[in-house]
Amino acid sequence: MFKSIKIDHSGIKKLEGSHNFPLWKLSLKNVFWAAGIQEIVLGKEIRPLADPDKQRLWGQSNCAGMAIILQTVEEKLTSYVFTSTTANDMWRILVLTFGKSRKWTNQQLLQEFYQVRLEDKTPTEIINHLQTNSGQFFAMGYRSIDD
Repeated sequence: MFKSIKIDHSGIKKLEGSHNFPLWKLSLKNVFWAAGIQEIVLGKEIRPLADPDKQRLWGQSNCAGMAIILQTVEEKLTSYVFTSTTANDMWRILVLTFGKSRKWTNQQLLQEFYQVRLEDKTPTEIINHLQTNSGQFFAMGYRSIDD
């Protein structure tokens, strides 16, 4: 028998960008803890390899984490995480995009953008990397790399 995860997160203000990221992050960490899925979302517990029952439970918890994240992010920001296959991937992308953007400069972001090499990554990894860079530019107020 698998547990049903029902945690009310309707009162959490949706992530709009770097300006409300710290409060959103803290709120979601508490929701994940209350739901018992924080280890999965934060990447400390990976999908079990052998036991089918544990795999199903992990999968259910991962989907719950993904749903919570998607429901607490403004629709315009969902494009940053829609290719993610795990809650941890979503979490990591949002942390990299909005959690550190204030520490980046335009020059640092451009340098990272131009350092992406096709031979180093899979197409999905490249897309995720470019989406993260795009989100960081957007969070800093840039609408194009020509700004």
